Amino acid sequence: MRFLTSKFERRGPALALLAREGRLFAYSSGNFGKGLVFAGADLTILFLLTDLLGLSATAAGTLMLVAVAGDLVFDLLAARLVIRLRQAGRGYRWLVVAGAVPCAAAFAVLYAMPAAGAREGWMLAAALLVFRGAYAVIDVPHNALMAQITTDSRARGRVSGYRLLFSTASSLAVAMVLAPLVQGAGRE
Repeated sequence: MRFLTSKFERRGPALALLAREGRLFAYSSGNFGKGLVFAGADLTILFLLTDLLGLSATAAGTLMLVAVAGDLVFDLLAARLVIRLRQAGRGYRWLVVAGAVPCAAAFAVLYAMPAAGAREGWMLAAALLVFRGAYAVIDVPHNALMAQITTDSRARGRVSGYRLLFSTASSLAVAMVLAPLVQGAGRE
């Protein structure tokens, strides 16, 4: 990316500014995808557990509590991994890509369980924890990259605004598309 920015700097300051801002905007766009996955899962997992798998509200709530406790542990472990990689002088951007495969697989398994007839609590807990753990491996390094994407505090402020824009857009998409689908499925 540095090569790309310096290439545009030679062509003029306006083009260089546009290239730098585009880089910040592109990084921030990752929040759209992360928001779709996490908000979509939050919206649908309780429906999945109670309406499709027939768990009681108490059992579903307990399972979600275990998942939230797992989030705490997974976020701390992912942060520790990022810190160690950074201290060793190694990058951690690859973690975002590496976490995508197990996250997607656990997401698919979690939603395929009703069709497969898997209703055991430990299986649901395992799939949910793998999903949340893999999501942490994507989320924490992506968030940590903001400190590397720019050293200018004003640019970081803009990045925060762009990230909020993409997070809000994903929440809006979930509310407008996924929420009505879940509500419609609940009536059937």
